[in-house]
Amino acid sequence: MELKQLITFITAAEHVNFTLTAKMLNYAQSSVTSQIKSLEEEIGTPLFERLGKRLILTEAGKTFKSYAQKIIALTEEAKMATNQVRETTGTLKIGATESQCTYRLPPIIKEFKQAFPQVKLIFKPYISNEQAKEQLLQGQLDITFILDVNRMEDALHVESLIQDEIKMVAANDHLSCGFTSNIEGSSKRNSSADRGRLLVPHAL
Repeated sequence: MELKQLITFITAAEHVNFTLTAKMLNYAQSSVTSQIKSLEEEIGTPLFERLGKRLILTEAGKTFKSYAQKIIALTEEAKMATNQVRETTGTLKIGATESQCTYRLPPIIKEFKQAFPQVKLIFKPYISNEQAKEQLLQGQLDITFILDVNRMEDALHVESLIQDEIKMVAANDHLSCGFTSNIEGSSKRNSSADRGRLLVPHAL
């Protein structure tokens, strides 16, 4: 079953006229007849029938038409998606800590490279969140992954990605066990190291 056969069939199904179909597709009428016959042999049932001089779709033909239209639409969609991937090239400069590159980013990188194989990724480590923000604003980075910060620059767009739970562990007889509730409340207010974020310049 070839794509050109499906296109010929759909054109013939819409106009129920092999002569007009041949003219529209720039085929000889014998080619249209041959393509339809090949489809019918492959499917195992007639797609058209003649009532006198009239050509009509069989019930099988009506059913097959809807599937043929879906196949052609999916084929076009696949072509567009493939072209977009092929055309997406360039370099993406990413700021990240060593631990993020080791533990957090590998699955994300793998998925990205599968979708955009022509894009080159360059990772640049940073020491502090402020340094990462400065590199973004200066154009040294395209995006960066940082821990939560208290103040954002207006020129930066922020996306929250993950939130980790941080727990304190101590022996049962340790003095801190009696202050667990107070520590928990304080950490919820003051700790900013539990949320991973993605920063990108607004102009990106």
